[in-house]
Amino acid sequence: MAPPAKRARSDPGDDAQAGLIVEEALVVKVLESMGVTYEDGVIPQLVEVMHNYTEDILAEAHDYAAHANRKTTDVGDLKLAFQARTMMPKGPSREAMLELALEVNAKKLPPIAGRTAGLCMPPPESSLLNKSFRVAAPPEEDDGALPPAASPPERTTPLPQKPASRPSGKQIKLNLRPTDT
Repeated sequence: MAPPAKRARSDPGDDAQAGLIVEEALVVKVLESMGVTYEDGVIPQLVEVMHNYTEDILAEAHDYAAHANRKTTDVGDLKLAFQARTMMPKGPSREAMLELALEVNAKKLPPIAGRTAGLCMPPPESSLLNKSFRVAAPPEEDDGALPPAASPPERTTPLPQKPASRPSGKQIKLNLRPTDT
């Protein structure tokens, strides 16, 4: 996200905050009122976080207004967006999740019926690794029409092997049909 554009400057009489944009001056005042010491890069980071948070709240409020079929966002939408953000459950802590994972993973899995070892694979007809087609020889009479899809091919042939020494100039027409699975 691009840094915020410079807007109205802070009070020019304040030498410590001269040259800061309004948001930076506010962040400085908040940090000083809390007695926090900070490095130079902290202020722009906090301003960016402040802008991102405000942008997210405004976007949610706009979504609520659009859901209510309104073109303008009102204060109720902003309040609802803020409440939804602050009231949202945070979820369990990392330590609680780690304890739960250790407890669940400590239980052994039940044995697979009929198998003593190895992976349980699906039956061959359900496997996605099988070929889903057969190579069929073209019919003797080549009128350009394919045989009906419901009828199985008369014979199946393997793909022709080309000689390694020189390429063959003969072309073979292959008809590919889906297999019946």
